[in-house]
Amino acid sequence: MDTGGMEFLSQIQEGQLYKYTNVVKGWQHRWFIVDPREGTLSYFLSENDTKQQPRGFIFLESAVVSPSDEDSNTFSVNSWNGECYKLRAVDARARQDWVNRLRAAAEYHSQKNVQKYSRTSCVYDFCPSGVKRSLANARQYLSQAENNFIDMARVIEKLPSQGPRLRNTDPDLLIIKATSQSMMCALENCYKILQHSSIEQPIIRTYSFLNSKQSSSTTHSKKKSHTNT
Repeated sequence: MDTGGMEFLSQIQEGQLYKYTNVVKGWQHRWFIVDPREGTLSYFLSENDTKQQPRGFIFLESAVVSPSDEDSNTFSVNSWNGECYKLRAVDARARQDWVNRLRAAAEYHSQKNVQKYSRTSCVYDFCPSGVKRSLANARQYLSQAENNFIDMARVIEKLPSQGPRLRNTDPDLLIIKATSQSMMCALENCYKILQHSSIEQPIIRTYSFLNSKQSSSTTHSKKKSHTNT
């Protein structure tokens, strides 16, 4: 690796960003760290918590980093398994800095793995492409449902609080809003369970396959050695 590559891998970027948590909590301050060497984007509740385990992280290999059309501060990081971080920087310049750094790390690790796989005759795809597409589609539908819920909540909140017509304090409307909110939280949790299962199970099957091949190879070697003896 050249000097420029080594310098890039040693430049860890960290700082505070807004993260869109869910429809209930909305935007929350979080402390983010981009580790080019590990190829990860992780986040913590605050800068003081960085010595602990991160609250969450995603691998940047094959990730898509996209500035948002909503404003000049928002951007998103979409990982290969469908997980998406919707983030907001303090200003447009800070957003561009984060986007550039994340894209550089994603490109580096994507090319690194392409080169690694091209040198071997056996490629183990831990997560089949069909599963990746399904997760991405599920994430898209979930995001659409979240946006629909936000629109509905805004319509209810804009209704008058008094008067003969429909009011924002109407019990039926409040029940609909609360039920929808609970449903969105449940769907988000279901998606996370599905996401972790889709990653863990292929890896377990792959390790089992590799172990069985190794055991078979060892047994074959022992039999061959015994025959020669």
